[in-house]
Amino acid sequence: MKTFILLLGAQKCGTSWLHEYLKQSPRFGQGFSKEYHIWDALDIGILRGNRVDPETLDTLASDQKERQSQRFRMQNEEGYYFDYFTSLFTEDVTITADITPSYSGLKAKRLQSIKQKFAERGVVVKPVLLIRDPLRRIRSSVRFNLDRRHYKAGIVDGETDFTRALGQHYCHEHCIIRTRYDETHKNAVEVFGKEQVYVGIYESMFTPAEIGRLSCYLGVEPKPEFASIKVNKTWNAVEDTEFDEAIRAFYSEVYDYCFEQFPTTRLLWSA
Repeated sequence: MKTFILLLGAQKCGTSWLHEYLKQSPRFGQGFSKEYHIWDALDIGILRGNRVDPETLDTLASDQKERQSQRFRMQNEEGYYFDYFTSLFTEDVTITADITPSYSGLKAKRLQSIKQKFAERGVVVKPVLLIRDPLRRIRSSVRFNLDRRHYKAGIVDGETDFTRALGQHYCHEHCIIRTRYDETHKNAVEVFGKEQVYVGIYESMFTPAEIGRLSCYLGVEPKPEFASIKVNKTWNAVEDTEFDEAIRAFYSEVYDYCFEQFPTTRLLWSA
């Protein structure tokens, strides 16, 4: 069965680890990138900066120019995205993927289109949603962004103070689209059905049992030893702040939804 893994988020919930895990399998066909930023660039207003500007292509180094040219075609040529990934399949390669965390903001209509156009090419789409305690996810994201001086997610340019940055970020649209797991899950279930949407909980993902469950869903051989691998980990300490309770309140609907749909989160996210 030809399988396309569609990541639906969320950032700082183990998505880079997932990509590295897929790469261990000989069944996986690696494309030219981990994150393609096609559908977020087309559908989500605040992420339109991910659209490729063709006028800049000639200024890029040859390898970067090739990747960006491919992205431009995916964003602008009807069907090219689907044809590209379908071309990666061989007799031995049966899995490929687009691991773009900001696809968490995609609506059901777009998911239905992706599912249908791959189906027309004989490819099954398997959606993956990775979730984490919203407060911990947001704090990790802010720390990660500050460490790399990334100021495009509601954080004031040049900010160095973690607490101030957290207060700026948590209610910004960039943060909201990555943290409303309830909306992401509902959209995915509407299109694929609840039993066909894999939901991984970050706090319990890295165990032999969960790696086995994930591997079965992906269609790869389980490698429980991969639980010790750290990818894109936020290394600097993330401390408690005055905004923690405000963040929990702001995302109360997310907590309530996850506690109901995924009961283990009530225990895992209570500490």
